[in-house]
Amino acid sequence: MQAGTEEKTKDRIELKSSAEDCHVAGFCDKYAAYLEGPDGDAVYNGRLLMGLGFIIVAVGVAILIFGPSVIYYDRRVGLSFFQHVQLNPGLIIIAGSVCVAWSRKLLSKRPMSRESYLQAHYLLIGADGRDVSSEIQVRHLRDDRFHVSVEPSLT
Repeated sequence: MQAGTEEKTKDRIELKSSAEDCHVAGFCDKYAAYLEGPDGDAVYNGRLLMGLGFIIVAVGVAILIFGPSVIYYDRRVGLSFFQHVQLNPGLIIIAGSVCVAWSRKLLSKRPMSRESYLQAHYLLIGADGRDVSSEIQVRHLRDDRFHVSVEPSLT
């Protein structure tokens, strides 16, 4: 049932021949909105988080290597924040590693290419009136223009 409702929401592109250049009205605006959505933000946030994670890991490693061997503190006041950091460089490295791992997960969600977006969000109808969305090759030319060629089916 869900496949039927999914196809009804897709925009239709009717092809007149097996290979043609076609204009898809409003494609650039829809694709730009898609890139500004969660998938486009994931790449930006992933890069930002990776940079931050590497900095945190570098700080932890630097504290581990160059940190003091003895830390003196006042018993009445306790440890300051920086003294806690000096005592636990392993936790700092783990926190940075978690940021890097999370950023790699975000970066794996690359946005679709224009061609993939067209095939995923548009229903392509061949000259004979049947759905040929799975049998086409698409190449983006510029703006809203695409070259679409229908491959002959093997059945």
